[in-house]
Amino acid sequence: MHRSVARDRASDVVRRSLLACALLMSLELTASPSAAVMLSVAHRAGRNVAWPENTIPDIQWSLSVGADWIEVDVWKSADGVLILHHDKNMCRTTNIGSLPGYDCSTPANNPLGRFPEIRDFDLAFLKTLDVGSWLAPEFTGISMPTLEEALLEIRGTGTPLVLDIKTSGQAATIAELLDKHALASSEVISWNRLGVQIATEWKTALPSARLLYGYSSPISVTEQDIASRAAAGDFGVVVTSPDLTQDFVDLVHGYGLFLMTYPSSTGGLDRDLLVEMGVDAMVEGNPEWLRGYLDGLLCWDNLDNDGDGWVDFASDPECNTRADRSEVPDCLDGLDNDDDGTIDFPADRDCIVDSDLSETPDCSDQVDNDRDGLIDWPNDPACATPNTQSEVETIPVIGALTLGLLAAGLLGHAKRSLK
Repeated sequence: MHRSVARDRASDVVRRSLLACALLMSLELTASPSAAVMLSVAHRAGRNVAWPENTIPDIQWSLSVGADWIEVDVWKSADGVLILHHDKNMCRTTNIGSLPGYDCSTPANNPLGRFPEIRDFDLAFLKTLDVGSWLAPEFTGISMPTLEEALLEIRGTGTPLVLDIKTSGQAATIAELLDKHALASSEVISWNRLGVQIATEWKTALPSARLLYGYSSPISVTEQDIASRAAAGDFGVVVTSPDLTQDFVDLVHGYGLFLMTYPSSTGGLDRDLLVEMGVDAMVEGNPEWLRGYLDGLLCWDNLDNDGDGWVDFASDPECNTRADRSEVPDCLDGLDNDDDGTIDFPADRDCIVDSDLSETPDCSDQVDNDRDGLIDWPNDPACATPNTQSEVETIPVIGALTLGLLAAGLLGHAKRSLK
């Protein structure tokens, strides 16, 4: 049974290692600061985990927990300023409904006969709104940020903003902001869900910046659609539905395009399945959790990922945490901790080191190296393999019987001599 388990685990490790290599090769063009096999994207700057969504403190937190990209939603105010906010109206995440003249329960009770929106107000008014207290009292007083403020937060970090463009006519303003603050076009990525108009504006104003073309479902997307995205020079595509298939992933990658998805909006697609498919990036409301999940995938590569002198192995739960004790395996556990095809045994001094010679036991040491209840003996060809019949020696048993009979004969002879 142990041999079968070892083979299965070794096969699984090979499969995962090949997957990791393929994904890493596909991600070389992203210039990600992370060594993970997939990029982590903070949804709405880290949706309501530590701070209110789409706020400056939220961006700062997502940077601190290692998000690779930070996604934000961008609208334009009445005076043309680009503002971070998710919903079309402002009732859920601001205190505008408590102000005189506004009603967030009945649309008709508002000045324009609908709920108030970003486009209805200038920056000065928008900055007076509270965008924190709706989540918790301790966040009271946080103001609605501009895209310019967000860009200044990520400048020099190597972590770009993924801009979910909510309205047309933003690309030229974004280009002006980048030029104003000497920011590279790599600091921003457009998540275009509004079609050809946004793509045209983006490529005119920011021809060298990356553009992700959004699809709600891949079911109606043809190969010609994907080919046209590649021909237009798009960076990649985003899918936000549960219809994602391996064939679609392969089609996108076949045209050299990047693929991002959002598991929570894809009907709860299993993240392990998305890894198996080869998706390049996941959008997650909790980037801290996602970062830990993605880093955990590295534990299959048999490398010292955190540089603490301990080689990772598959059963290590914290291989990316420097000097953690989980990388000191129990070499007595009868498992193949380093996945080199040899079962660990007590005399193994380096059971986490791939193919180390200490896993070749001395079968003449009269020790039960594989802890199967049978003492090793010199002629045992598999003394490190539990429950093998090779440790059931018949010759020593016959020898013992012979010695017993000889002893009995000698004893009888001695008794007869005494008579």
